[in-house]
Amino acid sequence: MPNEKITLNALRSQMAQHTSDVWLALLTIDHASLSNPIRLVNDKQSLTSNSNVYEPYAFEVTLPSDVEGGEPEAEITISNIVPQIMAAIRAIDGRPTVTMGIVMRSEPDAYQFGPHTYEFATAPWDARTIRFRVRLTEFARLAFPNASFGPADFPAMF
Repeated sequence: MPNEKITLNALRSQMAQHTSDVWLALLTIDHASLSNPIRLVNDKQSLTSNSNVYEPYAFEVTLPSDVEGGEPEAEITISNIVPQIMAAIRAIDGRPTVTMGIVMRSEPDAYQFGPHTYEFATAPWDARTIRFRVRLTEFARLAFPNASFGPADFPAMF
């Protein structure tokens, strides 16, 4: 279940004039055709979060905007692609899912944002970078409730 509340330590880190806390993005690329999901952390060392090991890799995340009516689309740019990651991504037949969340190195099991699951929209690449544009899954974009409740149809509510 996605978390949209931050921990007390995270709040202190955000409000501090100086802090040694490091905020990290965790990225998981998964598809049925992959033997194991690709798990990356934007750091220089591996990180274990919720019993999953994330490998260090240089990437940038642009989180979706909070504009009402706007498409909740995020962008992930992975730099200096190694052949193993590129081969795994090219071998995927269909649209993989991307799960993304933000944690602090001091609290790797406590998500400060997410984790949210996205579906691929586009993934252009060149020799040095791959840029994923991902959007929230269809289920997350469904209106809730999906029916309107008016006095004519539901008189007991009014």
